[in-house]
Amino acid sequence: SLAEVTGICEELTVPAGGVIIRQEEVGDKVYLMQEGSVGIYRGESDPSRFLAVLHAPTVFGEMAVVDHQRIRNANVKAVSNLRLLAIPIPMFVALSHRIPRLRENLLNLVAERSMG
Repeated sequence: SLAEVTGICEELTVPAGGVIIRQEEVGDKVYLMQEGSVGIYRGESDPSRFLAVLHAPTVFGEMAVVDHQRIRNANVKAVSNLRLLAIPIPMFVALSHRIPRLRENLLNLVAERSMG
């Protein structure tokens, strides 16, 4: 239920320019972006190196859910001010087992983003 999801989330605000995920770090959360935009990039934070720009509403950090080592494969930086919900990965996984549609949507998103 929605109440169950919001009960396990941490609400965050991140100013433009803030780094949410750092490449090579171990991921411990999945992020639901409610407002704003983020740039996904590898290496330095030169905007010309962005692999993608994601706009709310969307999810990011999902690759750490399916990668058992949970090593982040890219950086994520706020392009604009953000409003996020952060869900710890173990709680997200438990929730996805109770809500099969959530798991299905996550796997579809991972497949889509992996193909570029």
